[in-house]
Amino acid sequence: SAGVSSIVSNVMHDERKTVPPRCTCVFRSRIVQLYLQSEQIRGLEARLDAEQLQTDAKLDHHGDLIRDLQTPSGTHSQAAHTVGSVRRLAGALSTANTASVTASTGCAVMTSSTDFVYSATPGTGTTNCGSDGTVRCPPCIMAGSHTGITATIQDCSTYEKTSSSGDITDELIEFVFINTDSADALTIQARTGSGTNVGSAYLLGPYESVVAFCYSGGSNRLHFPDNGAYCSAGCDATAPNDRTGTAFTRRLVSTSSIATKLETIGGITSAGTIAGRVFANDPGGAITWGVSGAQTAGFTSAKWTELDTIGGITSAGTIAGRVFANDPGGAITWGVSGAQTAGFTSAKWTELDTIGGITSAGTIASNVFANNPGGTVSWGGSCNGGTVWCY
Repeated sequence: SAGVSSIVSNVMHDERKTVPPRCTCVFRSRIVQLYLQSEQIRGLEARLDAEQLQTDAKLDHHGDLIRDLQTPSGTHSQAAHTVGSVRRLAGALSTANTASVTASTGCAVMTSSTDFVYSATPGTGTTNCGSDGTVRCPPCIMAGSHTGITATIQDCSTYEKTSSSGDITDELIEFVFINTDSADALTIQARTGSGTNVGSAYLLGPYESVVAFCYSGGSNRLHFPDNGAYCSAGCDATAPNDRTGTAFTRRLVSTSSIATKLETIGGITSAGTIAGRVFANDPGGAITWGVSGAQTAGFTSAKWTELDTIGGITSAGTIAGRVFANDPGGAITWGVSGAQTAGFTSAKWTELDTIGGITSAGTIASNVFANNPGGTVSWGGSCNGGTVWCY
């Protein structure tokens, strides 16, 4: 070629004084070989550069796949690394609404209840992600503003990462859930393709996030850090606090034995029920306990004294307590000049009031015993002028 001839001519011109004529052909052949080798090297470098550009383009298009192959969650454990000529950072995920998810989206944003199908073949099966519902759903779900929605994670144990990879085998997938709503919880429910729920639903509170795991042999179960089996050690404190360090405003009875003790305070059965009735209505002020342990039921000291001297009787409250200490067995009938029949029937009271055939025997008896005779009364004889009173 013209290039080879030019190189050979230049070399021969420089070497003409020192190279014998018979060696000219040898030098020419050697120079041609060197030139051809250099051209081959240049061609190889050009081909490698082209392949590198193609690789970089594929990495840009399938970046999420590369992340999945490196770690289960699609995030990186290294602070930063370089794949090809593309620099990728740990935990730097792109987001998109569920209907706008692409193959390179790191986290799907949902604002209404959605079934995320991970067993469907991307590109052909129904995944419910992407504009046509066939894009592979990322293992990161973020709830935007909502009023209480559910993220259903379907068939996570048969996760298909690409259209040609098939179901995962001997692999672990890390799912990230984030609830950005300020008031309502995000419900997360694992489910099989047949519509059967796997495990209990997990409620993610406002402004909370959680990481769960699903593995190929786990029967589509999501493993959360707290599935309700245990309460954290802080809950067992005498005065437990919430995550902000604020004390709880409600207390729960810790054991059934404590509840039983509370229900039998003072040896009273069903004390809780009785107390509920006692305090059903607001007494209107602090209750003062006094007068031999009796309850003043919110009365003032002056009012209590007034009640304790009903009818001019001192310690009326004490007397009334004795009167009603035992159940009379029925309604008390008040009669005979205000005297108490003490549970006797009207006929029995009349019988008692006519003892010995004396009318108004009760009244006479009261008159007889109105004054103390001062000693033992003897009945009979004619002492003291014929009276029956003998001393």
